[in-house]
Amino acid sequence: MMHRHIFETVDRTFRDICGKKLQPFGGKLIVFGGDFEQVLPVVTKGGRADIVATSISRSCFWAYCKVMHLRINMRLRDPCLRCDEYERLRQLENWILSVGNGTLPGISLEDGSEANWIQIPFEFLIPNDNHRLDNLISEIYPELSTRYNDGSYIQKHCILTATNNDVDQLNSQILGMFPGSCHTYLSSGTFQESSEHPDIDDIHPSEILHV
Repeated sequence: MMHRHIFETVDRTFRDICGKKLQPFGGKLIVFGGDFEQVLPVVTKGGRADIVATSISRSCFWAYCKVMHLRINMRLRDPCLRCDEYERLRQLENWILSVGNGTLPGISLEDGSEANWIQIPFEFLIPNDNHRLDNLISEIYPELSTRYNDGSYIQKHCILTATNNDVDQLNSQILGMFPGSCHTYLSSGTFQESSEHPDIDDIHPSEILHV
């Protein structure tokens, strides 16, 4: 989702550092990660042509890139999935692929306008009512009240948000669902003086406290 000028700047920098002006990135192997079907560069008040012009595929070194595809849905390979969960994930996967491949027919919100809107099936939506946060949490973290101590369960579930305010609100609400009380532990900015290690500040820099 970054502007191609950023990658081109890194390309020129590596060529200068390595002294190989004619080789992309100075002959170094560079691995990019991303998906053109998901998020493209954001151009303020730009149209489709402006957005495409800023993508990495329009860079001079793109001809030297090899595109590798990830085609296996790891969620569907989970042996613990129930039949209904597997079928729902498979339908969601097919729908997302149809959106990315451009095979899903679009709809127009105004007469004569371009049909560039899509309608999300109701079964893929979480109710956006007065209890929308509770609905979201219960959808992403089912059985949280009984499995909050299960590390493998927590690792397999995640809610992504756009702003830190949303993160704080979700964290506060989810932590409030756990039994017991919350405790805040503050880090120290300095080492405690010790007669056994009078030069501890010289052994360990203060930056190690902030890791």
